[in-house]
Amino acid sequence: MIHLLEKEAKKASSTELYRSQIYRLKQALRTTTETGVLHFQLGQLYFETADLTQAEYHFRHALIAVEQHPEAHAGLAALYKQWGKHQLATYHFEKACALEPGWRTDILIHFFESPQAKRNGR
Repeated sequence: MIHLLEKEAKKASSTELYRSQIYRLKQALRTTTETGVLHFQLGQLYFETADLTQAEYHFRHALIAVEQHPEAHAGLAALYKQWGKHQLATYHFEKACALEPGWRTDILIHFFESPQAKRNGR
């Protein structure tokens, strides 16, 4: 029972941390012209919390701000893989690899892990 309570407390703490980070990044978006990085970071946070609709929105806006953003393409590839949109996933994966040919396989695999697997330490 204690382990269950600790797990729930850790989850609530983690959720609050994500909310706090998202809030700060959204505030920063209002005061900067360097929106590509912030949108990418928001996309990552939303992906990690499994809010894939918001993740897609922010990854796409990162690409609007910075067309050649390999991480945003990799994020979209992972997201579309989760949704079963394999053509779009492949397109964005290939785009990310073309923009960043030196990436190691383990870095790319990181982008394709499910948000749940990351939280469970897999």
